[in-house]
Order: sequence, then structure tokens, then C-alpha cells
Amino acid sequence: MKNGSVHFGDNIKRDGPVLTQWEAKWIWGTDNTTDHNWLALRKKITIDAVPDSVIARIAVDSRYWLWVNGRNVIEDGQVKRGPTENDTYFEYVDLTPYLQAGENTVAVLAWYFGNSNTYFSYNSSGQGAFLMEADFGNGQLLKTDETWKCKTHPSFLNRRKLTGEGPSYRIPEEHHHYDARLEASMENWQQPDYDDSGWENATVYGSVGDEPWNQLWERSIPQMKSWPRTSYKNPEAFAPYKEKATEEQVCLKMELPYNLQLQPYLKVEAPAGLEIQMISDDSEPIQVYYVTKEGVQEFEAWYWTCAQNMTYVIPAGVKILDLQYRQSGYNCEFVGSFQCEDEDLNKLWIKALYTLYITMRDNYMDCPDRERAQWWGDCTNESHMTFYSLSPDAYLLYRKGVDTLINWRKTEVTSGKIDRYHVLQTVVPITGWYYELPMQQLAGVNGFWTYYLYTGERDFLEEVYQPSVDYIKRWVLGVDGLVAHRLGSWDWPDWGQNFDVPVMENAWYYMVCDAVRKMALELGETKDLPFLEGRMRSIRNAFDKVYWTGASYHAPQRCYEDNGYTILFSETPQPDDRANALAVLSGLADKSKYPAILELLKKQYNSSPYMEKYVLDAMFFMGCEKEALLRMKDRYQEMIDAEYTTLWETFIPFYDDFYGTRNHAWTGGPMVNLSGHVAGVAPDTAGYAQYHVLPQLGNLNRIAVSVPSVKGDIKVTINRNVEDKTISLSLDSPANTVARVGIPKFDGKTMAVSVNGSYQAEGVTFEGEDEKYLYFLAQPGCYEFNAQA
Repeated sequence: MKNGSVHFGDNIKRDGPVLTQWEAKWIWGTDNTTDHNWLALRKKITIDAVPDSVIARIAVDSRYWLWVNGRNVIEDGQVKRGPTENDTYFEYVDLTPYLQAGENTVAVLAWYFGNSNTYFSYNSSGQGAFLMEADFGNGQLLKTDETWKCKTHPSFLNRRKLTGEGPSYRIPEEHHHYDARLEASMENWQQPDYDDSGWENATVYGSVGDEPWNQLWERSIPQMKSWPRTSYKNPEAFAPYKEKATEEQVCLKMELPYNLQLQPYLKVEAPAGLEIQMISDDSEPIQVYYVTKEGVQEFEAWYWTCAQNMTYVIPAGVKILDLQYRQSGYNCEFVGSFQCEDEDLNKLWIKALYTLYITMRDNYMDCPDRERAQWWGDCTNESHMTFYSLSPDAYLLYRKGVDTLINWRKTEVTSGKIDRYHVLQTVVPITGWYYELPMQQLAGVNGFWTYYLYTGERDFLEEVYQPSVDYIKRWVLGVDGLVAHRLGSWDWPDWGQNFDVPVMENAWYYMVCDAVRKMALELGETKDLPFLEGRMRSIRNAFDKVYWTGASYHAPQRCYEDNGYTILFSETPQPDDRANALAVLSGLADKSKYPAILELLKKQYNSSPYMEKYVLDAMFFMGCEKEALLRMKDRYQEMIDAEYTTLWETFIPFYDDFYGTRNHAWTGGPMVNLSGHVAGVAPDTAGYAQYHVLPQLGNLNRIAVSVPSVKGDIKVTINRNVEDKTISLSLDSPANTVARVGIPKFDGKTMAVSVNGSYQAEGVTFEGEDEKYLYFLAQPGCYEFNAQA
């Protein structure tokens, strides 16, 4: 099932709030400040006829479910509040299929998270409120006002207040606690014939534009996708308790196909007052608690949690008639793929896909359990992974994140201890905290260019260009011509130890200046080129003099002051794999240094999974694909072998002094490495107008990849026979592209290459060769390249 929605795409207004007139008012019950209040609302309206189109506008702090004439229209509606520090989202919903001539009943369940001092990915207004308006024509207008009926739903209870138990303090949601004994007065309350005469009239709290909800920004991502309810992989686990009630507490570990977002379901026969727990095995997730009423009953959790396995803790005296789950998630499709003869690499690619998808919903998340936070270093890696695996609907999630990132900037000089002027914050929306992790933000600005290269969305480049320039101007150069260290609010280069911060920071900064320089050239913003090129020239002139030791890049002084405390990153300083990888990727390390850097990267394992992507990128960039694949297998082997289907936050196994989460999308870099480097598919120019297929096979001989580019699917199959020294490469190239195809050589020797059985195939021209490849330019079409050394 898919939620009701309207078209999302080019018509989204991103540059400010939507300022159209509303007659609707913000409403709630008498008390609109109690944390985790679930409010039922109802309204009847009579219309003469059903118009061709009725599009409602809806906003809420924080979530809502919508029914029209007893039929479900929206589940888990609204995205978490915080398009700016002050404003609120709204969304368009198509009501047309659910309406009828005559009387219509609208029913809403709204959930207000609350007003804690510390939340990630949500900025509370401090007051629960609901807003809805729909124009039926002929002066017939549905609008929230004091005539709506409302009642706090008695079955939704705040478990933290009941027991002190709750999920991580970082997330605004609470454990889901539902007491079915209290729902009698609410039976079928969404249906037209329900009697709501005993409910109170709603209280009006303000008009559109009023504080604390302020202006309304259009939702820019689709409604979430919801699947039909389905059985767990092991339904036999509860079979013994279908006919005979449990005699003691049982814990049933119900298996899911992979780690996913879900709403657990049960059907039981039980006496009243027993608590059934539905417990996820993820890290600090939302858990579900259900208190039974008398008799046969069904319950499906209203809000999502995540799990690889869901354990039902069921007390004595319960017949278990059925246990199922409903998967939900971001509304996109799995469309990319990668296959080779190494099953470990295939498994790693799939685990990266599952990890990416479970960390997508209102925003890209670092993890779906402990934080659900839009850390920008994570988002940058996630967006890059999206280009190799998901349908283009997924790009909207990154665009929404960038919109938020830019709208939370301070464009005037701020007073106080923290100077936020033109800072791109690392986590937004947010309540009660302020984060700038400078090196994550540099990675993020570099990721802006990556996004443009893969999509060709010029309006995106126009949106991010000036904020990028403004942000990198916050850095200053030191007397040696290198950038002075920027602390930010959290001086975090990566998890782990032995950070070579000066080398990392200068390489990141140089790389970002180059990315922004490319933006300037693309947009014709020549006024900033002297600044950008001057900064690059200064760093390049000093970088080797200060940091190159003859064997690696390594800063001679590795300590600095942080709020009065001296930070020492290593008592026995040693070269850092991350720093040297960034020196390669930035272009500061010339090819003469590659052999020495390679030796370091073969043995130095400082990086966390977040920075490991960049280390592997650098090894492929240097043309060292055999060594890159060996390092990839070595670093990820425990995750590959683990029964858990998603990738971990750190390389420390979660069963052995593990810290972190078991589903961290920043760990999915191998997806980009495998599809983008090993299969070798990536854009050369914006939006895949020209792209390359330059396989870096290492010791692999069979590759099949499908890459969902903005121009259409690019499909490549490679078969190499090392003994016969033959290689075949098939390419299905979409319209409006030019493909630059490299046929890998054997031992650097030239080869005879036929295309579709001919040495002069139409649509393909020979471009030249180097020590690694024979190059061809291919117009759109299907081609079979065959080469013999």
C-alpha cells in the first residue's frame, strides 16, 4: 500500500515558505503542551458533488493519520518539524478518491512528540497543533476551527512516565505503549457513524504565520511507503501456542528477511491486563508494549521501529493466534545491482543497500534507532550510495536535507560564545544542541559537487554555491600558507585514533576549494575564482614542504589547543591512512608519491568505516585495485560473515566490546567502490551527459552491474579469461549519453577489439590508449566489445 499524496518534483517550492492565504486555524485539545499526547479529531462536511480534484493542505506538530469516510488516506503523515529554526512543514494530500456527494467524515489521529531540551532531527514548537484546509468549490471549505471535535486517545500512554523506560534521549519519539483496556470508548472512532457528541470542541491556538509554528514550508519528499502485512520467516515459532495458551512467559524471536523499518502485529486471545512486549534487537530503538483487553484481539503498532529480529515477550495465559509485521520506509525502489564471482563482495554490496535503506525516512539518518539524526558526513556518503542503488525519488531526500542545512544558517553576525555566521551546521533540524564538525562539513560541501555531477540539477548548484563560498571563507590561512585549524563545536575528524588532523584538514579544504571552483566555472561566477585559486595555490605551495617526509604525509606537530586543553592524538605519532588518502584524492599528492602511500595504506588501519570509503577511493584512484580489494575484504570480513544484514558503525564486532550501532549507513562505502570503481561506472560530466566505464577488476574476472543514472539504467557485463587473454564487455547505454569505455589490457599490451562483431561498428569510435586501457566513445545503444591480446 502507498500513502495518498500528490506529485513531487520540479514544482516544489524550495526558496522560502509558501505564503498563500489560509482560513484554517491551528487547533488542539484543551491541553496542547503535554509530551506525547495522542489526539483524535473529527469533522463532518456536506458537499453538493465531488469535484474533479480536491487537494488538502495539512500541517501538524508532530505526526498524523488521516481517514475520510472511514477509509485510510495517510499513515504516519508529516515530516519532522524544522525546515528552519522557527518554521513548520505542511503537505498536500489528494482527498478526491475518498469523497462522496453528501455528508463526508474526516477523522485524524495526531501525535505531539513534546518539548524536551534535546532532540535530533526535530525542532519542537513547544505546542501540539493541527491544521487542515480543503476547498470543495462553491463556497464549501473544510478548515480546522473550533467546530471540530477532539478527544485525547486514552490507550496511548507515555511509558517513560509510567515506568521510567524510554529509547535514546536523542530522539523525540517514545516507546509505543498501548493499553487496549482503555479503548472501549474509541471503538471505530474513525467511522462516519461513530457518535462524537461527548467529545470536546477543539481549542483554537492561532492562525498560519503565528508563533510558535510561524511560516509553512512545503514538504519536499513523498509520503512513506507501506507494504501489506506479512508473516515472519519462522511462523512455526508460535505454532505450539495457537491452541494451548502459554503456561509461562515465552520469548519468541521472530526473524525478518533483513534489518528493516516495521510495525509489529499480533493476534492473541488473552485475559485483560497482561503486558506483551515487542522488542527490537537494534541499538536503543523504540520498543512496543501492548496491554491486553479480554478476549480475541488484534494490534498493529502505529509507529515504526526497526529490527533484524523482533522478540515477542508473552506472559502466561495467552493463545498466540498470529504474529506478523508491516514493513514501511522511504518511497523509492531498489533498482541498482552488482554481481561478481566473489560472493563475499556481493553480500557486502547487498548489506550496504539494506543499511542505506533502513537509514532513510524523514531524512537521511546516521542510524534508525539510537539517533535518527541527519549528521552531514553520513548524508554525504548515503547520497553517493543512492546513485548506485535507488530510484531517483531518493534524490529528493538529499535535496530536503540540503534545503534544511542552508536554511539554518545565520546570515548575520551572531553575538555570544558561538559565532554561527555562515556556518553550515552538521546536524539539523535539532533542539537544544549546536554542532559544527568542520571536517564533516568540508566533506559535505565536496559532496555538493558530487551530487551535481551525478544529477545535473543546475538549480541545486545555484542553491548551494554562495553558502559554500561563505562557509569556506570562515577558514583562515596561517603564516606557513596552510589553513589554520578550525575547532568548530566538536573537533571530530573520524572515530578512532591517530588522527593526522593538519594533513586531513588541509587536504579536505583544498579538495573543497577545487569543488567550489568547479561550481563557479559552471555557473559563471568568476568573481570568486581569485579567492578560490589563491587558497589552493597557497596550500599546494606549502603542503609538501611541511608534511611530506619522504615516505608519507605526516604533520610534524600533532597537538593543538581546544578550549584551553591540549589535544594529543597519539603518544607515538605515526602516519595516518586517512590523511594520506585525502592527499591523494585532493590531488596534492602527485603520482611519484603513490608507491610510498600505497605501502602505508596496505598496513595502516586507523580509519573508521566512515573514512574507510575515502581510503578505498584513494587506492582505486591510484590504480591499485588489487590492493584495494584485499583491504576491503580484510576490513569488512567480520561484517560480511555476521548474520546481521546491515553494516556496523565501527569495525569493532558488536558481540565483542562493541560500541555504536549495527546499521550505520556511513559504512556502505564499498557499494560506491564496487559499482563505481570495480565495475567502473561514473559520470564524467554533469548528469551523465558523458560517463565512463573503466573497470578496475583486480583479481576479479566476472562483473555484472546495473547503475540507475538520471539518463536511464546503464548495464555492463564483463567476462575476462586470464589464461586465454580474452575479455568481453557488454554495454547497454541509455539515450542522450556518450559512454567512454575502457577495455582493460593484459600486461599493458595492445589488443584487437571488435564491437558487435565488427572492427568498424556504427556508433563507436576508437579514442586512444594508455598503459591500462583501450578507449572507445560509444553513442546510446547496445554493444558487445570483444578483445584478444
